Amino acid sequence: MIKRLDGLLRKKAQTVLGQKLPSPRMTRDGFIMMLTYFAVPLMAFLIALDGLLYFLLRWLFDICYGVWCWF
Repeated sequence: MIKRLDGLLRKKAQTVLGQKLPSPRMTRDGFIMMLTYFAVPLMAFLIALDGLLYFLLRWLFDICYGVWCWF
């Protein structure tokens, strides 16, 4: 299954003027850009949403919100 998906994500090496080009891959800069523009803003939004829900439920409705309420 993973090999099939890997085949869909990776393109085969191309030949240009008789030279074989390497297949596309994730670079360090691409990884940093992915973190900068996707992962970090998403995590910041989710942390802010969690904090908002905590204070809203805890102080407005007096409902315990979190894993520690299970114990």
